[in-house]
Amino acid sequence: MDKIMRFLIIFFGTYLLLIFVFPPEEKSNNEKINDITIVASDNEYTIGDLVSIDITNNTDENIDLGAGTPPEKVKIEKYDNGELVSLNVSEDPENSILMANETLTLRYPKQNTEFFNTAGNYTVKVDVNVSEKEKHFQDTIVIEDAGIFKTIWRTFFWKPVYNLFIGFLDITSKNLGWTIILLTLIIKLLLFIPTQKGMKAQRVMQKLQPELDKIKNKNAGNQQAIAMQTMELWKKHNVNPFSSIVPMLIQFPVLIALYYVIQGGLSEYQSFFLYDWTWFGNFDYQNISYNFYGFLELLQTPLQYIQAIWLPVVVAIAQFFAMKLSFAKMKQQQEERKKDKNYKKPEGFMGDMQNEMQKMSGVFMYILPVMILFFTMFLPLAIGVYWLISTLFSIGQQYAVNRIVDAQK
Repeated sequence: MDKIMRFLIIFFGTYLLLIFVFPPEEKSNNEKINDITIVASDNEYTIGDLVSIDITNNTDENIDLGAGTPPEKVKIEKYDNGELVSLNVSEDPENSILMANETLTLRYPKQNTEFFNTAGNYTVKVDVNVSEKEKHFQDTIVIEDAGIFKTIWRTFFWKPVYNLFIGFLDITSKNLGWTIILLTLIIKLLLFIPTQKGMKAQRVMQKLQPELDKIKNKNAGNQQAIAMQTMELWKKHNVNPFSSIVPMLIQFPVLIALYYVIQGGLSEYQSFFLYDWTWFGNFDYQNISYNFYGFLELLQTPLQYIQAIWLPVVVAIAQFFAMKLSFAKMKQQQEERKKDKNYKKPEGFMGDMQNEMQKMSGVFMYILPVMILFFTMFLPLAIGVYWLISTLFSIGQQYAVNRIVDAQK
């Protein structure tokens, strides 16, 4: 402890000394600041990202950027095959006014797919009158090809989920609520067989627990024998203890992908990711219904749309019953052991580990629903709907698996 205190005193003492001897440089009040500052919201983009341009007016006068989209006094250019190409200006009668000492953010979702679709440097030029003088400002936006990890993520998770989502939106007449329900059911059906195997293996392992206890008691202290006989028992009953992990590993990326799809607001710039061979390749992003029959505003969180604060509570309760159903056999066996006077608890390392696992499973049954309650409070209600439908489906599937396994001898 003394060593730690000594280290902290030396560290902070040295830090304060350096600040005193080499104080941080302060910006001079005489430093020249451009009248117009152009900054991309991100330093670098990859193809498919929504490009945002922040134009800041550092003067005390309002500046007229002109009409159109983008405004006529803002030019965005790129070199394509050695030729300078400009972003096409669409007609817009309203002028864009850059207020004094304020920032205007420009985004062009529709043009994002058509113009910002190749890697390279893009130039943003602003030509305006400031204090009755014509002035020119410009900056560069860098767009790169997606790296290997982002490409893998987009190819195998984000794009499939996104295309399913848009396809179901087209089927449900752009009703986001029914789209999420339909998408959830399709994903659960696609994972039905591996999930079924995982649930069955877990239930069989719980059913075999008395035999595992006998193996541990018989070979107390001989971990190698316990491991070998346990593997033989699992093999005899065709149990793979890791089979329940695969569906879980698949569902987490799907859930994350769904979150990013919804967070993006289903904008036109995402049409870049639509498969060309689909019937919804020219999907119209207008008039999507984000309100589900008046009681769920699906893009808002429960804390923003307080009328739906009940949804995270229902999701947490459903998760609790799902876990209770999953651990029901284990709980029953624990009660039977307490009543059995001949039961001998495994000793040594295996006995301690079993005791800890039992405690963890009991605590986890309550902690996980509380964690989910907390998370769904801060996530869009659309994610809460997905989680609820998915959990209810799992409850039904787990109940059916329990009945089938328990009926077997």
